[in-house]
Amino acid sequence: MELMLPSSALNRPFIGVDSMLKHAEAVVQKTTEMGSYHAFRIGDIGFLIPQDVISEVAEELPYCQLPNTSMVLFGMANSRGNIIPIFDLHELFGFSNQNDSYRKILIIGSGDDAIAVMTSELPIRINISPEQRLRSMPPIPDILRPFTKGCYQEKGIWLDIDNEFYASLSNYLQ
Repeated sequence: MELMLPSSALNRPFIGVDSMLKHAEAVVQKTTEMGSYHAFRIGDIGFLIPQDVISEVAEELPYCQLPNTSMVLFGMANSRGNIIPIFDLHELFGFSNQNDSYRKILIIGSGDDAIAVMTSELPIRINISPEQRLRSMPPIPDILRPFTKGCYQEKGIWLDIDNEFYASLSNYLQ
């Protein structure tokens, strides 16, 4: 960055408030047009997690499996003092988890609202723009349809899933 002499700075044209507001509006518009997400796959389904939702990969989180529960409920774990359920979405969607030796726990949310899912791949960061939205929904499991806010194409198909989907997984706790 090159510094400017004070006399040069005072002699250049003044940028008015209107120009600054137009620039700020352009920045806000560009920000709302482009969304940054964390993304992970379960089988051939790509899930988007908005970047403002706290998520983390726990490589070695001790967990406890519960007897006489649904196979979708993989187990329970203590994450920072909160007991969170761990769900196996591969089981829910009928996918075989091809890479069982590389199972990671992806924690979505924080505190009492956190849940976790088993994943075989590390999440990636992905940017999505409105132009990448698909006009028609590809074949997806029926359980996801009511929770899918949008479907996007960016090096694969990605679903923008409402957080209510993760909350609905609590039905498998019984």
